[in-house]
Amino acid sequence: MTDNHVLLYRLAELMIEHEQHILPVDLLFDDEQIGDFVKSIQIDSPYQQMLLEGVLTESVREEKLYVSFTVEGYFHFVLGEVIFTKAKGKNAEYLKELSEKIQLNGIREGIENCLNKDISIGDSSRLIELIDHGGEMLNLIVKPLTNLFLNNKIIQKTKTKEEAIIDHVSFVISELFSNSTDNDIKAINEILKYLDKNEKNELCAIIYKKVNEFVEPVNLKSALLLTKSIGYIDINERELKLDKLTNLNFAELVEDNYRFVNEIAIQFYHLANYDKAADYFEKALEISLKVHGESNPITLDNYHYYGQVWQEKGEYLKAIEIFNKSLEVCLKNYDELHSTTATSHNNLGLALHFIGETDQALDELEKSLEITLVLFGRSHSKTAISYNNLGLIWKNKYDYRRAIDFFNMSLDILLKVVGEIHTWTGRTYGNLGSAWREIGEHKKALDFMEKALNITLQVHGELHRGTYISYYNLGEVMVDLEDYEKALEFHSKSLEIRIKIHGDLHTNTLNSYKKLAMLCNEVGDDDISILYYEKAININTHTRGKVNSETGNLYEKLGEILHDKREYKKAIENYENALLICFELNGDTHIKAATLLNNLGSAWYDLKNIEKSFDFYEKALTIDLKVNGDNHPSTGIIYNNIGNIYRDKKDITNAQYFYKKAHQIFLNALGKDHEHTKLLLKKLKDINDI
Repeated sequence: MTDNHVLLYRLAELMIEHEQHILPVDLLFDDEQIGDFVKSIQIDSPYQQMLLEGVLTESVREEKLYVSFTVEGYFHFVLGEVIFTKAKGKNAEYLKELSEKIQLNGIREGIENCLNKDISIGDSSRLIELIDHGGEMLNLIVKPLTNLFLNNKIIQKTKTKEEAIIDHVSFVISELFSNSTDNDIKAINEILKYLDKNEKNELCAIIYKKVNEFVEPVNLKSALLLTKSIGYIDINERELKLDKLTNLNFAELVEDNYRFVNEIAIQFYHLANYDKAADYFEKALEISLKVHGESNPITLDNYHYYGQVWQEKGEYLKAIEIFNKSLEVCLKNYDELHSTTATSHNNLGLALHFIGETDQALDELEKSLEITLVLFGRSHSKTAISYNNLGLIWKNKYDYRRAIDFFNMSLDILLKVVGEIHTWTGRTYGNLGSAWREIGEHKKALDFMEKALNITLQVHGELHRGTYISYYNLGEVMVDLEDYEKALEFHSKSLEIRIKIHGDLHTNTLNSYKKLAMLCNEVGDDDISILYYEKAININTHTRGKVNSETGNLYEKLGEILHDKREYKKAIENYENALLICFELNGDTHIKAATLLNNLGSAWYDLKNIEKSFDFYEKALTIDLKVNGDNHPSTGIIYNNIGNIYRDKKDITNAQYFYKKAHQIFLNALGKDHEHTKLLLKKLKDINDI
């Protein structure tokens, strides 16, 4: 040791002996090891050097001179060295006794640093023993256990860095759970919280995967940890494992029951099994109301989760009802200026915007912002999120410039508060890119979207929702620029990540399939387009049921592509599916029904079945006349189609009548130079020549 090191080491040692973190200087004068250092007034003496460098500080109390470490963290570090030396050859019991008997501020942190030194030399035995002791000792193990997971030098390196980390985590988990107790579960939960807070997402994912291999659901605590791990295992195994966990019965604390049921609901939500998610969130809410009461923040959080499930199910009115209930409880039990009230206004506003009530949504989000500004001020991440959400509403109101202003306000705060490399900073860059895209500023859009992607990759890695959204957004810009090859590349990457995260039967995967189907159709790859549309229909039917407008639209689009490929019977089958959904949702006099009846008429016409074709055209015309009247281009199209049938039947009089009706509509509505108008003029001339 250097003289400086000897001085600091001995000071820490004396502080442990006297159980004081500040010592009288005259106590040190007679110390054999450092007395001469302290007495010396030479500027190059160790004691004077440490004072000059600010490592130590002298202070006067009641006319007596005292010395202490200036920086608390450095004091803890030196304490750790002292404890590590004294603990050589001793087991964890020694550290436990030290923690319990020595009444010195910083002793626990010193023990923590001692354990870190153990880990640095590849010895985890005392750490594992302390975890088994449980109690207050669990508060000391979070950082050492984190270092144990991060320090993979104690095993032989494998082929890749990732393999080395996985092997090392397996080793640590197997050691930890070799004689498993509730303390091991508590320790893992604490370290996962710590890693999540510090955005060590990849390590979290590996630990959760290994937990699923080593932990058995012997009680609610272990079952809860296993449930949390479900989102990290193979997508094809998740629902099966969840179903097994839901069949377990534990006669334990109701509070633990709530957490378990709520976590089950969250996992079903992530799997897009919204029916089961809604059931379990409802059960969790019932438990929370009994255990915590209506006004408890835990219950209010559950209202928010429950509302979001109904939002995902497309049941926006139900979601709004739940968010209104949450807001009602907040206003009843807290005043308006409360963070939970702000959250309720925020959730209600976002739900209202889904049903097109943008003015009401704006009102709710402005209330949320107003509360947030009072509670947290302008320079706070919550304020930045409020500005971001307001930007989304203005974007949906097509006021892109105002949306950009709000996104910029959000970004300015985030860069100051959380920095460039943060989830919300990346998300705000992405929103700015989307807004600039809407006003045709594609270079700016690309710049912001690329920043969003880079941040998301750094913070979360590739397998994250933000990453596939960034790839999707970049694909959309490429579509606008008509660079379809690049667009397909970005959208395919987005789909690949979505499938890895959510599986093939999820609403988020559906969005990519739809976009790729449209793109493949655009570039003329109809066979792949058909495959993607079929996938999209399967997903939408699985997650939302067959009778919904989205499924109907997908059947219609698939029918159109098959029609263009001259696969008329398959086209008819899809048009009929779309029509049945339309009738069930909207009745038989909706304009959508007219469009589908007209498409069916065209498909039967192309199959040379004139009678069926005529029947569908007549039904389409009846609806169109009721809805649009006699001067609408869609009515003109049907008149034209009926005219074609009469022409083919050599009924010149009726053919002329319907062609003239169509021509007049196109002339009035579209003008003489429109292609429809010119085509009908040519048809009238040709038929007159017959």
